[in-house]
Amino acid sequence: MIFANVRELKARASEFIRKARKTGGVVVVSHGKPTAALIPLDEDSFEEYLLEHHAGFRKALDRSFKEYRKKGGLPIERLIEETKREMGD
Repeated sequence: MIFANVRELKARASEFIRKARKTGGVVVVSHGKPTAALIPLDEDSFEEYLLEHHAGFRKALDRSFKEYRKKGGLPIERLIEETKREMGD
């Protein structure tokens, strides 16, 4: 894992994205303190990332599962519509 300050990241974003893929991640620091991370993602790990880090997505998924268990299902169109609304789209 490597570190980059905000100025470096702004000037060489593509380079740091490549480095994140190669090294497993880049920690972004501002005034010497960690503030963000660039992590490598592929299609499989993106789903895991959403489940772990996006509260709105997780909430919609949990709600749909509860409704499924209670009523026997939720139409996919309704799930998509509600998820978009909760995620701010």
